[in-house]
Amino acid sequence: MVLSFCSLGTVVLVSEGVYAANDEALTLRQEYNTVTARIDSLVRTMGVDDRNALDTTRLPEELETSIVPDGRDVVLIFWADDEAKVWVNDYFVGETRLTPIEVIVPSLYLRSTNRIRVRCWDTDWVESGLLLGLYLRGEGGTLHPIVTSDASWEGVGGSVEEIAYAHSLPDIPDAEVVWGPRVFGLVEMTKSFDRTHIREAAARDANQARGEAREMRYHDFVGQLALLESERSRLSEELRSRATASAVPGFSGAGVGAGLTLGKAGPLEEKASRPVSAAVGRWAKTLRPAIRKLVYPDRRHLRGEGSATEAGEAPASGDEHGDRTATYRPPSDRRNSQPGMETGSSSDDGGGGGAPAIPSGGGGGRATRLGLLIPTGILSAYVLFVLLQLRKARVREAV
Repeated sequence: MVLSFCSLGTVVLVSEGVYAANDEALTLRQEYNTVTARIDSLVRTMGVDDRNALDTTRLPEELETSIVPDGRDVVLIFWADDEAKVWVNDYFVGETRLTPIEVIVPSLYLRSTNRIRVRCWDTDWVESGLLLGLYLRGEGGTLHPIVTSDASWEGVGGSVEEIAYAHSLPDIPDAEVVWGPRVFGLVEMTKSFDRTHIREAAARDANQARGEAREMRYHDFVGQLALLESERSRLSEELRSRATASAVPGFSGAGVGAGLTLGKAGPLEEKASRPVSAAVGRWAKTLRPAIRKLVYPDRRHLRGEGSATEAGEAPASGDEHGDRTATYRPPSDRRNSQPGMETGSSSDDGGGGGAPAIPSGGGGGRATRLGLLIPTGILSAYVLFVLLQLRKARVREAV
């Protein structure tokens, strides 16, 4: 009987361990699938907005020294009637429809010689025009013009002209309304600038323009993709480290059921999106730490109110138990955004002395098993005591 109860306790403990392992593997697999779906959607959407963005041979090369002065930003502000898309050195900046857009162009995408390219078009047969300004933003938000729209721009298939515009215009300093030689239609134009234009911009002055601030689309794309690829690699390694986990397959959309689709986006096409994602991930890891911060901002996910430390007595001061900050190490955070950094390590460039990673399900599992073993032992002792008492009673009856 005692052996039965002990065996039962062992079975319970083993079963709980198996179920916990299976649940954790399932959770990891669900996280992996979610990240893969986000990567697939991101690549697919960017491919629609700008097909050249998926050409990973065009990822920007890091320069030894930046052409942008320290503490300054290069800002592009543009507006179109009706719509326009803008590229800098053929990297997609963004698009607009009748709204002034303000975008910071990271120094990673600028060279000694640069080119702005714009495609704009009319949709309502009322009026057409483009306003654009590239500025060096100084202290206090002052904008110093580097390049602005005017008749000096080169047109593709026709000249660029400054035009009269009857309706109200946004405030984009020093910019003139331009269009092609024909009213309406589609116009494409370019303008080059170099390091000298950026240096000269500091000697000029302009009023602060107002625009809707947005990310540079290509930079936002590679940044998100690099973060997602880093997360997918981590989840893939965790899945492969578990005996219960199967191989991590890729999907091309052929024969995939409704359960593995992305809604309106269609079935997963991981065989097409994975090479792009992997190439961006490898590229981001080659960047110097100072530039890598442009791609990997220091983001950490909130753990939620449920993870709040319980209220209690104030912690001991540094005078009583030494300087607490001297031995402090950041807590374990499995979702650290920086690739190649161990769980729980500091995000500082200096490396810091991060606490060693705690395997998921480690110490907590041992505490759970110990908690079950004690009541099982007590129950077994009680059953043994009852059996001995019954045996004594039967002996007395027999006598």
